[in-house]
Amino acid sequence: MDDFRKYAKSRYKALFKKLGAFRKKEKKELLHDIRVEIKKIKSLLLATEYCVNGFKAHPNFVSIRSIFRRAGEIRDRQVSHTLLSKFKLVVASQNDESTHQLILDFIQDIPGFKVIVEEGWRAAKNEFSRVKKKALKEHLNELSLQIKGQLFPKVNLKSIHKIRKLIKQLLYLSAISPLSKSRSHFFQELSEDIGDLHDRQTLLKNLKSKKNKTDNLLIRKINSECAVLAQEIGRRSIAFYSR
Repeated sequence: MDDFRKYAKSRYKALFKKLGAFRKKEKKELLHDIRVEIKKIKSLLLATEYCVNGFKAHPNFVSIRSIFRRAGEIRDRQVSHTLLSKFKLVVASQNDESTHQLILDFIQDIPGFKVIVEEGWRAAKNEFSRVKKKALKEHLNELSLQIKGQLFPKVNLKSIHKIRKLIKQLLYLSAISPLSKSRSHFFQELSEDIGDLHDRQTLLKNLKSKKNKTDNLLIRKINSECAVLAQEIGRRSIAFYSR
């Protein structure tokens, strides 16, 4: 499937370029973009595993995953800081000393990261060509059924982060096999709601691990926001799947 291989090539190429761009200019948006490109590559590898007999996604992803985790450590701190700023609990610079050191270490390792990306493409490119259109559609249908099973008739909040990963896979692969406008809109909005919920859950976990008296009101406020988001996710899901 030429379209599949071309799209895969464009994603590895985009990741390579964005790593280089981050080395020149430390923008947090670029760090997010780097992680998104890696998620897209993972979606392509998982689709190839489904469609091509004998291909395994994990060995082809494990090296690139190390870049994702390093970027994620920085990104999570920045997101937590943004949320804390919203609640007026921090006024310090976005990058404290430890976060700044993580960024410097990441930049120092970018030449090695770019080698990993190039090697990853060379190892998988021929397998991408073996993906057939029919098999890809079967994979997308299976993803859709898995997502629906977790969202309807009742949202499985214990698996909410896993659900978002499945939704993201579906959305990323829709660049090759498009979704209907209504399905795309539903999954985009749901993914954003789940992302907001996950960010707050992560912040709650961090606050509770170093809880003090001044955090009590904040914890209650964030818990309240989490409850509202969970209700909205459930409402959207029921409205969509009940049609």
